[in-house]
Order: sequence, then structure tokens, then C-alpha cells
Amino acid sequence: MVKFWSTFLDQFSRLRWRLTFSYFGVTIFALLMAEVIGDWSGTEVAIPDGAFYLWVPAEDGWDFARRLAHAGGALVSPGEFYGPDGARHVRIAVVQPDEQIEGVAERLRRNTRNG
Repeated sequence: MVKFWSTFLDQFSRLRWRLTFSYFGVTIFALLMAEVIGDWSGTEVAIPDGAFYLWVPAEDGWDFARRLAHAGGALVSPGEFYGPDGARHVRIAVVQPDEQIEGVAERLRRNTRNG
């Protein structure tokens, strides 16, 4: 039972930390991923206004999603899933546990085209 509460409190403190940054408009991990994906793809990624979704411009959203899965291990949605206005974009939901987001960022840094 002690292990349960220890794990619960650890997870709660991480969530509280993430929510604190979210309160200021955008999660720190959305900022991280915007920078890393921008460097990796050579595309400017806009910072969301108070959300955890990144909309990345992409000529071919399906191809971009495939390359991102291969290079970083991230599964993302081609923007056309969300209607005609989403076409030529990829939507990235920055909602996974911190360790997974950091892992994707590290893999993309190793595969950065500009680096």
C-alpha cells in the first residue's frame, strides 16, 4: 500500500508541475517539441495559444507522418483527418508521459537534417 501512495504522489507532483506550465498558456513539452520538430523538418512550427496540439505545415501530411514515425518513433495525425482546413498539416498532440516525449525529442535530434 505504501508503494501505491508513493507512486501516486510522484505522478501527482509531475502532473501538478505540467499543469502549472499549462496554466501559463502552453506546456513546456509543446515548446520543446515545436523547437525539435522545426529543427528536424526545417519547417517553422507555430507555438499554440494555450493548447498542447502542434499544427506543423507539411506538403504531404501522410509522408510527414511516416517520416516522423520512422525518425522519432512518434505517431501523429495527418491534418486532413480534421477537415479541409487541416490539409497540408500534421497535428501532433503533446500529451504522452514526459519520458516518451523526451525520447522522441532525443531521437529527432539525432536525426536532424540541419545538424
